[in-house]
Amino acid sequence: MDAASIDAAGQEFIRDMLPYLLVLELVLIAAGVAQIYLGLRPLQALRTRVGHLRRGKAARMGAGWPSEVQPLAAEVDALLDQHEQEVRLAQHRASDLAHGLKTPLQALLGEAARLDASGQGQAARSINDLVARMRRQVDFELMRTRAQRGTSDLRKVAQGVLSVLARVPEAETLVLENTIPADLTVALPPEELAELLGAITENAVRHAAAEVLLQAKAVGDQIAITICDDGPGLPDDQRERLLSRGARLDESGEGSGLGLAIAQSIIARRGGRLDLSNRPGGGLSVRLTLPIRQSR
Repeated sequence: MDAASIDAAGQEFIRDMLPYLLVLELVLIAAGVAQIYLGLRPLQALRTRVGHLRRGKAARMGAGWPSEVQPLAAEVDALLDQHEQEVRLAQHRASDLAHGLKTPLQALLGEAARLDASGQGQAARSINDLVARMRRQVDFELMRTRAQRGTSDLRKVAQGVLSVLARVPEAETLVLENTIPADLTVALPPEELAELLGAITENAVRHAAAEVLLQAKAVGDQIAITICDDGPGLPDDQRERLLSRGARLDESGEGSGLGLAIAQSIIARRGGRLDLSNRPGGGLSVRLTLPIRQSR
């Protein structure tokens, strides 16, 4: 047989088969993509559930996962159970420690009263001031161990904080304005929210020139609270240092320097965020981002 005829037949066969081979290749590629997508979809669901855990929308991974993923979900749940148990134990220890300190502090107050009666008023006042600071910290720790869950009316709590601060001498010439809407709820117990807002608003009152402004708005599943003053503001290189525990810009003034550090501790524990920035017209703006829903 003529070789040219064989070559022509082969070329014709290739031309006839090429479209089918291209279609088959596309089908195999699509099948591979679908297989990968369907195979990795449980991992996407796993990632979504972990995100819900982090944001407080879910308590556990739960069951019902594919057999390849279920052991990982079970380990995550076991880790969460262990973490909750450790947190409860830490809370109990903190509560026991706080209760244990209350009796010695009361004894110190008795000693201060005896010093005052013997004519040593200055020493008695110093002891009373130190005991008052320590008792505030003890009461705060007790509050943290007792009031771990709950929600608060943001405007109502903020108004209560401003009513208290309005009585301090620094606020006599200031305008304390609360523009927070009445329909905002925060996933913090009232005592803890009051401690948080009080720590920051007290700093604003101390440094303000004429006004302190409280604002808030809902941003997705969170609430952004802004506390502004018209004081001197904050140098850029001092922002991180100010948030460290006990750090203060004005070392000559009174106070323990724990206010912003306590606020930051509360926010971090609740999955929020604290940001400091200078206002364009002068003054400091403190922005708190807190969850609306109750964390698990």
